[in-house]
Amino acid sequence: MKLLIDVGNTRVKWVTVVDGAFQHAVRQCAHDACATAWARLQPTRVIVCSVAADAVTEGVLESLPSSAPVVRFRARAAQAGVISPYAEPASLGDDRWANLIAAHTLHPGRDVIVADAGTAVTIDLLRAEGQYVGGAILAGYSALRSGLVAAAPVLPASGGRARLPATNTADAVAAGAWYGLAGAIERIARELGGTDAGCLRVLTGGDAAALQPLLSPDWQHDPLLTMQGLLAAEEGECAGSPSCS
Repeated sequence: MKLLIDVGNTRVKWVTVVDGAFQHAVRQCAHDACATAWARLQPTRVIVCSVAADAVTEGVLESLPSSAPVVRFRARAAQAGVISPYAEPASLGDDRWANLIAAHTLHPGRDVIVADAGTAVTIDLLRAEGQYVGGAILAGYSALRSGLVAAAPVLPASGGRARLPATNTADAVAAGAWYGLAGAIERIARELGGTDAGCLRVLTGGDAAALQPLLSPDWQHDPLLTMQGLLAAEEGECAGSPSCS
């Protein structure tokens, strides 16, 4: 059994894989709750993707229940058919790189816009031939609200429903954050070329389900996208190697 782990700034997401098949939907836990979440697991191999600080990542890895080999997934200049334009490829977020590999693996021959909505929201364009063009990063929903409340402490830090027109302050703040985020995603996708014929739009991340109803209907929600990228990269690296089983 392989254990795929995505360490984010707010939470840890994980999934187990047996014989190339995901055993369940993506699960998540707080950084300090991993030991409990993984107590009964006995992975033979662990693949880790992380955008969190090194100390946080190390703390998460110390929660692993066995001595299985741990592979740290990192962005590269080229991998699994995807080519990075970054002058310093390792500076690209590892989760973004995993998303691009998944997009290229799952949707061959297609231009793909990937939006990953979490603590931060990333929007990236991948060409059909595997060339990563680039993208943008903006604050996610929680960061938008916390930033607003930091500047205007009388506003509610949580609560409210994203409905328009809003008739109370909590709803107005929630609507502004959610609709503003959805509008930014649509605009950036359009500027990147997301309106081109044949360009697929894929949405993933912890806030994807909440955002999808506010986006145009051509966005496909794939909650396993990052994990698909980790698995595809791992299978490519391990082809023909029994030590990766």
